[in-house]
Amino acid sequence: MMANTTIYFIRHGDVYNPKRIVYNRNDIPLSEEGFKQIESLAKKLKNLGIIPVAIYTSPLLRALQSTEEITRVFAGTKVVQKENLQDTDARALEGRPMDWLISIGGDIYNNPQTSQLVEKPDSIVKRILAVVEQIRKKHRGETVFIVGHGDPTAFA
Repeated sequence: MMANTTIYFIRHGDVYNPKRIVYNRNDIPLSEEGFKQIESLAKKLKNLGIIPVAIYTSPLLRALQSTEEITRVFAGTKVVQKENLQDTDARALEGRPMDWLISIGGDIYNNPQTSQLVEKPDSIVKRILAVVEQIRKKHRGETVFIVGHGDPTAFA
């Protein structure tokens, strides 16, 4: 019998977005609150005895900052950046006001105004699950964290 790999999906913390724009794959930093959220989560996981052997992360700034915050609690944990853990590719929507996004219902995947302009959910799932499969094979019986983004994490 093969030992199961335990994977914890972690969305990056709250971001600093004072212009309230759709930021897509731009390198937008964590807010002060975002740093606190991730620190709190990491401490809770550690207090529960959940210790990762590795942390896989999106290469975007907000995920890297979240990962860095996690490694403050789990010092010495190996960190691996993976391109496929990036946020949804929605470059055509980048820079638009968040109020516009809210006005169309917030669902960029099923809205006729936006669905042809963004990465399809099945593509997102495919790239995230490819990373998960690599992790599963490499870390049999171990615990791993994946630090990524809201939609890709939800789809995965």
